[in-house]
Amino acid sequence: MKQILTFGFLMFGFILQSQAQEVLTKINGGASWKSGVSTSMLRLGSGYSGSSVVVGNAHHVVIIEPTVSGLTITLPQSSSDNEGRTYVLVNRSNSSVSIGGSTPLAGQYFTIGGSVSTNVPGNSSVTLQSSDATGWFQIR
Repeated sequence: MKQILTFGFLMFGFILQSQAQEVLTKINGGASWKSGVSTSMLRLGSGYSGSSVVVGNAHHVVIIEPTVSGLTITLPQSSSDNEGRTYVLVNRSNSSVSIGGSTPLAGQYFTIGGSVSTNVPGNSSVTLQSSDATGWFQIR
């Protein structure tokens, strides 16, 4: 659904939420609009001295620079309230970054290959998407 929505904005330019809903309904025969979609970027570099970052509604892209180590990124619990939310986690450091959470499902994600992971390997990135209460899934 989000890909159609993104395409809709690219194809039709800036349109209002109600207009986007109408367009999506015509394209897809029915659509749901998720409000609060963020496009913000959080860059953690040499000035960052913490060991944990909690991502939430205000975040979309998190970039971990090579000067940061020993970091844990805490994801929110996957639920119907944040179904479809995506986070892009870019780890530019040589060491892996841990994924944490208040519950087991928030502290892990399912890789494209179907295994469970609790970190973002060094010098790599993952795009995670929430799927109802099932968990976080790597989509790229």
